[in-house]
Amino acid sequence: MHQVFRSDDDLCQFCGAERVPGIEDIDVLCSICESPLTGASVCTAGHAICPDCKALSAVEVIERYCRTTRERDPQAIVEILMGHSAVRLQGADHHFLVPAALIAAYANSTEDATDRALRLHEARILAECAHEGQCGSSGRCGAATGSGIFFQVFARTSEFADFEKQWSTRAVSRTLERIGDDARHRCCKMDTSLAVLEAAQFLFETTGVRIGVQTHRACGLSKLNQECLATSCPFYNNPLRELGLDGVA
Repeated sequence: MHQVFRSDDDLCQFCGAERVPGIEDIDVLCSICESPLTGASVCTAGHAICPDCKALSAVEVIERYCRTTRERDPQAIVEILMGHSAVRLQGADHHFLVPAALIAAYANSTEDATDRALRLHEARILAECAHEGQCGSSGRCGAATGSGIFFQVFARTSEFADFEKQWSTRAVSRTLERIGDDARHRCCKMDTSLAVLEAAQFLFETTGVRIGVQTHRACGLSKLNQECLATSCPFYNNPLRELGLDGVA
């Protein structure tokens, strides 16, 4: 499995865009934790990162960002975090990325931030039990495991506790079926995107809660994956409506 890290002093650590030369005297918020920054260096997209967040590991970046983001679309959260230099294109980072994005999107879509930080931390602990390389050794995709983790944490910490095991198991099964439709691919980004979209659909079906899956952008990481399916991938320039997600769009 390829492990792709992206780092360059001239590029934004958050999104990979070019830094704006000479602009280091404006007041902005950290793009990860939203702490105020004075005299920060920003990129062309307006991102800046505080010194503390620059030193974070991938799971720490994911947890901290999902605690503060106001984004309602889990797919948008996933795409944003995949652009961060600490988050690998392939690897166990995605086991936590799926439930974290869903927890944040749910909190923002329902305007219910109850236990948000606690849910994120619990999901992180559970995701870290899904070891590096489990997808290849067990045949069970970590993105699907992440979908199950979301429903496990969500149900147990809400009025739906009686459905915890049932929903978690069903979510994993549905996600594996969705991902397994094409065995040719080897792309954690594709698996993760399918997992959050399938989980959003399942959440709507079981609880009636809609989380804001409203956007879909062409994949910008194709060139980094030597095994990319290109036009055979559902995220390769295809609109969201072609993914069969009418219930959540």
